[in-house]
Order: sequence, then structure tokens, then C-alpha cells
Amino acid sequence: MKKQNLNALYPHPYPYVVDVVPPVIHNPISVLYFLCRWIFAGNTSPEYTAEYVDGVVRAVGDAREGLWKMGFFGKGILSRSEPSWDIRTKRRLGLHVEEGVYAPEEVTQFRREQRQHFKAERAKAEEEELKRRQDIDRGLAVADKNEDDKPVRPEFDRDAFLAKSYEMEKRTEDDEVVDSLGNLVDIEFLQLMDVEALFLHMAFGLKVGDMDVKAMVDEFTRKDPRFLTYYAVYHHYRSLGWCVRSGIKFGADFLLYKKGPPFTHAEFCIKVMPKDEPMPDFWWQSNLCRVIGGVKKTTVFCFVDVPKVEGVVDDAKLVEVLKQFKVREVVYRRWIPSRNRD
Repeated sequence: MKKQNLNALYPHPYPYVVDVVPPVIHNPISVLYFLCRWIFAGNTSPEYTAEYVDGVVRAVGDAREGLWKMGFFGKGILSRSEPSWDIRTKRRLGLHVEEGVYAPEEVTQFRREQRQHFKAERAKAEEEELKRRQDIDRGLAVADKNEDDKPVRPEFDRDAFLAKSYEMEKRTEDDEVVDSLGNLVDIEFLQLMDVEALFLHMAFGLKVGDMDVKAMVDEFTRKDPRFLTYYAVYHHYRSLGWCVRSGIKFGADFLLYKKGPPFTHAEFCIKVMPKDEPMPDFWWQSNLCRVIGGVKKTTVFCFVDVPKVEGVVDDAKLVEVLKQFKVREVVYRRWIPSRNRD
């Protein structure tokens, strides 16, 4: 998808809608129009709600779509990242899908197939070119200056390809996700990290059941005593404008995106290193950095000075506690003699 289309699809970096007032042109009508827009302008945050079930923060319905499209929060439990299970399942079961709507997994599958087909055609063209040149050298053929044997990337019918890839017998489990009217029952929800849930609650008023800040901190700290440390790091990078997502896929704690997964790949992998815990040995660090380096990302060790927290942590105290955290960053890059000679 082109960049301008992505910007139109994901215009807001956070679940907060800012009403932009028009420019003022030096005439009375434009001034009056500006004043009217300014007086009645409303910068609003959509009122999203989530639920806390079995130790997991779940967002469904409008909250699922809104939190993903406005900040790329959470992960669809039946998808790679963006909740797209309903689109893929509708297409697989032959149900109605809007024209031109494709899941990210389908786009990736289509591009891989197209790339493999192009490589096969290129290898075939190179083999034919080699044979033709050998025939010319032997005098069995004449060179044609106007001949262009460069392989051309083939045009694929995406809908036909996806229909063919989904050709399979209907499974017995499929009857459980289709109601009596033949409509798909959307069972996918958006799972939020605990740090995301607290950040959205504090900054944008996300309601997680009937939990307040105190209840959320108590519950999340009970599951992970280092929760406040990780939240301080998450809050730090979100406040700097980064899109922060889980980095467990690469053995890190967080991934940093400039805008979000649909735009670019993550640039940095963050590994949180609390000061009050022993440092991992060199071999552990080297293994981690080799994994992260293998996916073209930069490792950042985030050293955190953790203050001593006593008493109940409510809304007001959480702000004071966060001010006491100190975050220091160390960027790790492997020195390769053949690449870093200067």
C-alpha cells in the first residue's frame, strides 16, 4: 500500500482526535469562520472500554479497531499483529468480503508467491540466454540486437490467487464460528500488554472493567514485581513519540517504530536492565545481539535506576514515582573489521 494511503488510513498517532482550525486569511469572513471553528472546536478522545479476564486485558468491538488504528496498541490473538482474522476467515469460507480489502497476512502471502514466481522466471530466462549465447558462439544462431530477454515481473490476480490458496475442505470447527444466518461470529479480540493498558488508562481514559490506577498497579505488580520498571520505560519512549510494541519475538522487551508496523520495520530493540538486578554475562548479551542483528535492528540496553516504592500507588503517587525513575540508554553495535575500517 502506498505511503499516502497509509497516512490517510492511520492519521492519528494516539486515540485522540484533534480538530484543526482553518487558516486565517485577511478578510472579515475568514476571521469570523475561524472564531466559530475555534469556539466550537472539540479535541476529543474516544471513550473505549476493555475487560480484564483471566489475567489478560481484552479490547473488542470499536475499541479493538480504534486502539489499533490510532497508535497501534495491542495484538490480535488470532493474527500476526493487526486483528484480521475475520477478513481471512470470511474469504476462506466464501462469505462476503468488501472489494479491495485484504488482511496483512494475505498481502504477505501474495507477495512471497509473486517473488518466488519471478525468481523462477528469471532463472529460466538466464538459462535460455546462456544457451542462446552458446549457440551463437558455435555459429548455430544469429545475435538479435533488438531482442530483450530481461524477465518482467508477472502480473498476478490477487483475488484468484487467494481463492486458490484457500481451496480446502470445510472443517468441523468452522460451524462454530458461523451463526444460523450465515454470518461470521467474530471471536478475535485485541490483547493489550499491561503497560499499554495502564498508559491508555492514564493518558486517554481507557476503562478496564471497574479497575482504577491503584487496582491496576496492584494487579499487574502481583503478576510481575518489575511491572513499574517496565512501565517507566514504556512511558518514556511513548512520551518521545515512538510507537512501542512487544519485542518478545526477538528476545527483547520492546520494539521501537517511527510510526507503526504498517509504515516501516522496527528500528530498535529495547532490553530493560534494572540497576538493582545483576548484569547478564557477556555470552548472553552476545547471543541476544546476534539475534537482533540478524533481523537488521539495533540493540539498545536501557539501564533503569529503580526507586524504592512504599505504600499505595494511586493516580497522584504514580506520577511522583515515575519522576524518580532514571533511564539511561546504551546502544550496542557489533564491530565487524570488514565493514568498520575507518
